[in-house]
Amino acid sequence: MRPLRPDHFQSTFPQAPPLKELRDDVLRIRHALDVDLPDIHRLDREAFPGAAYPYFALRQFFDVFDDFLLVAEDMEDRILVGYILACPKPDGDSCWLHSLGVTESLRGRGLGRRLVVEVLKLLLAEGFREARLTVHPGNATALRLYESFGFTPDSDAPRPDYYGPGEIRMTMTLRLR
Repeated sequence: MRPLRPDHFQSTFPQAPPLKELRDDVLRIRHALDVDLPDIHRLDREAFPGAAYPYFALRQFFDVFDDFLLVAEDMEDRILVGYILACPKPDGDSCWLHSLGVTESLRGRGLGRRLVVEVLKLLLAEGFREARLTVHPGNATALRLYESFGFTPDSDAPRPDYYGPGEIRMTMTLRLR
């Protein structure tokens, strides 16, 4: 696969499809702040019922990876409606997309795509060579989203018991440069 240019996402995805319930002029994607953690925890519990990160883990992610934790804010209602967390590996070459969550009422309207675009632009600007992630192989919506960016399954995917007994995951990689 050929490497991506730094402007790839600007030219390929200049603007995600408009949200039906959230106007474009009201949505702002920004770096998370300390005060956002309760809302990020709410979104994580909503997106991953029964498998959400505990609050303390999100706190630790924020403390270590705050430059790679983005949130989508509805400026009109002053509420967070989505987030994405990326965690760079110490080698400086790869970064894992650890979590993407969108409030239930806005799923399927392009907000997840916008968050992925923004974090990938950030990773390109920071010089990462690849982005990696895991996804449940039965999550067809997420698989389509990630494949639309060029993520491809790793050669050993899907991996049974990746997150413990019976917790199968597809590992995927996107070459950035």
